[in-house]
Amino acid sequence: MRTPASLVAGLTLMLVLATSGLVSVAVAGNGNPQPGVPHDTIMVHIQPMTGNPNQCNGGHSLHIGAVIEQPGTIVEIPPTTLKITMIDWVQVDNDGDGAFDEDPVDGIDNDGDGLTDEDPDELGKDTAAIDCDSRDGDGEVSIRIRDTDPRKGVISTQTWYVRLVGKPQQNFAFTSQAEHTVECHSTDAGADGIVGTADDTYECTFQQIELGKVDLSNTDANDPSFILACPAGTVKQAGKGQKAGGKTVFCDITTAFLVDVDIEDDGTFDLFDQHIFSVSCEDDPNTTINETLDVCPLGSVIWDVDKNTGRPTIQLFVSHDGTTNITGAKRIRKPE
Repeated sequence: MRTPASLVAGLTLMLVLATSGLVSVAVAGNGNPQPGVPHDTIMVHIQPMTGNPNQCNGGHSLHIGAVIEQPGTIVEIPPTTLKITMIDWVQVDNDGDGAFDEDPVDGIDNDGDGLTDEDPDELGKDTAAIDCDSRDGDGEVSIRIRDTDPRKGVISTQTWYVRLVGKPQQNFAFTSQAEHTVECHSTDAGADGIVGTADDTYECTFQQIELGKVDLSNTDANDPSFILACPAGTVKQAGKGQKAGGKTVFCDITTAFLVDVDIEDDGTFDLFDQHIFSVSCEDDPNTTINETLDVCPLGSVIWDVDKNTGRPTIQLFVSHDGTTNITGAKRIRKPE
C-alpha cells in the first residue's frame, strides 16, 4: 500500500448480516441515547443491485447492493466492504485574523475582508459519505466520521449505537476484525529529495486481529468468539404491535471498536480498551515528520455480509462523547 504523508485515516469495516447469538448488553432507548452530546446518524440501506450508483456522496446514507426478489427476499449480497474512516481534524486560522472557518469554499466573501474562500473548514471536521453506493458492483462503500476535537494529535472518541428500522423480524450480525498500521517506510523521497519529509510516498504494513461477533437477534449462542449481543427489543418482533416503519431501541456496540495496545511489541500490553481510531504506528525518530500523526492510517475494522439475511435498514448512531491522544503502537489484541 502506498500512503501519502498527509494522510491520517482510519476505520475499514466490512459488514455482515447473519444469525447467531451472544451475551446481552444494555439497551439505550429508542430516542437520542445521549441527549446534549454531538452526534451523527448514519443510515445503511440494503437495496436492489442496479448497476448504477446514487449521487449521494457527502451525505449520511450508504446503499449496499443486493440481488433481491419480490416481495423483498435477498437472494445474494455480493461481498461488500464498508469503510469507515477518520482523520485527525486540525483547525487552522488560515488568514490569521483570529477567527476560524469563517470563509468556506463557496465563492463568496463571507467575512467581508475582501478575500474569498481563504479560511475554510479543514478536512475531517464533517461526517460525510465518500463512496455512498455499491450498487454499481464495485463492492465498496465508505464514510468519513468527523473528529470534533481541533487539536493536532487528539481525536474525539465515540460511543456507537445500532438499531434496525422498518419491517419486523430482520437481523443484523457481523464479525468484527481490527486492523492497524504497524509501520510505514518512505519509498520515494518526493520533490525535495529528502527522505522522511511530508512529500514522501510511504509503504505501510498492517496487523489484523479478530475481535469477535455482534448479533442483534439475541439468540444466545454459547460461542466464546462472540463479544456482544443486543437485547430482543433492538429487533422488531411480529405480532407485538410493532408496525413496519416503527422504531426499536438502540444497542451499544462500542465494544466492537475497542482493542488492547502493546506499544513496544515486548509482549506487555500497556493500554486497555482503546478505541481503534486512536491507534496508529509509532513515530520513527530518524525522520523529520511524526509518522503517528502525519503518515500512518489510524486503526481499522472489517465486517462481513451474509446472504441469508432479511432486508434490514440499519441505523448507526455515533455519539462524540470523549477525546483521546493518538497512540503509537506495535501490536494490538482483542480486549480481555
